Amino acid sequence: MGKVGLGIVFDLWLAEGLKKLGGVVVWMLLLSLSLAPHRARATEWEVRGEVMSYATAVEGAGPVGVFRYLPTLKAEGSGVADWQWDSEATGFWYQAKDPSLGAEQKGEMLRAWVRVYDPQIEVRLGLQELSFGPAVLLRSLQWFDTKDPLDPTGFTKGVKGALVRISTDSNAQYWVWGLVDNQDLSAQTRYVSDTQTPEYGGRAQFSKSLGEWAVTMHQRQVQLSAEQKTMESRVAFDTKLDLPYNGLWLEMVQINRQAEQAQQTITKEGRLTLGADYSLNLYDESAVVTVEKNWNHAALAGGTLSQVEDDSALLVSLPMGLLDVYSLSWFEEAHLGLSTASVDWQRTYDRYFWDLSLFQVNQRGAAPLAGVGILFQYNH
Repeated sequence: MGKVGLGIVFDLWLAEGLKKLGGVVVWMLLLSLSLAPHRARATEWEVRGEVMSYATAVEGAGPVGVFRYLPTLKAEGSGVADWQWDSEATGFWYQAKDPSLGAEQKGEMLRAWVRVYDPQIEVRLGLQELSFGPAVLLRSLQWFDTKDPLDPTGFTKGVKGALVRISTDSNAQYWVWGLVDNQDLSAQTRYVSDTQTPEYGGRAQFSKSLGEWAVTMHQRQVQLSAEQKTMESRVAFDTKLDLPYNGLWLEMVQINRQAEQAQQTITKEGRLTLGADYSLNLYDESAVVTVEKNWNHAALAGGTLSQVEDDSALLVSLPMGLLDVYSLSWFEEAHLGLSTASVDWQRTYDRYFWDLSLFQVNQRGAAPLAGVGILFQYNH
């Protein structure tokens, strides 16, 4: 969630919004009932929800408010032998008010999946989260999720498809997925997917005493324009080393697309993320310092244009007692001359938490802009 604009919003078009939410809830009930196996034993049902309100203001701009509700219906039970099953249906009701953009609201499905699994095999089908990679702040492997490192709720949209995960006794794990009708997968997507063509990929992940490493591949057809499409191949390597006092990790991605030399298409991309964390003992508490550096390289067909982007990030997190966490974050996009610094205080209880943020945005050639944001979340 970006930290731009303020004002907690509870009075945003309730009548129309509740009407949309009612349709989402009915959708969830019908889906979950249809997913529950008729012969399952000891079926358990759970209804819960997540209410989030966020407000922010920045110098020279009006307040911005966001209200979000995620109602969830879960079911689980046992099957034959060691097989278990579960399902989840989560609605998404969103309302926002921005003086510059006006009002926006929508209701849709956020999750809708069913899963069968035993101790070694998991098969999941439907609208689901698909996320992997060791990086925390600047993620080269952010292929399918929309997580924002500044968002304490961990919110992300899902993808439609099937996922199979196989675990072995040697601590290896193999993923295979097939996706369909996912036009905008994440912020890392330069070209959207062709919704009419299935895409597929896989990941092999291995774990040893020193750490873990993985190889990931994905194949899809992308939409260059209304008339032009082309194939895209992605391959990645990532690793994380768990050392006595700190962790080190790496993500490397290579992207290749087929295109004629005359086309103005980015045919090659390279992405690299390096990261490390370190624990410091301060006042009987342990602060964790995380730093990451990211480089992105892109080239047009025929190598007629090449550009390099580099980003840097720092996060210092200090828990104080059982309830409070204080953090300092800094992000810089050097090629844009843009940096953002933020100080946050988060307090967490059993069912709710809040996050208060003070931040400053610095743009090359412009005066710094200060802002404040507050986020409240309640879980029931």
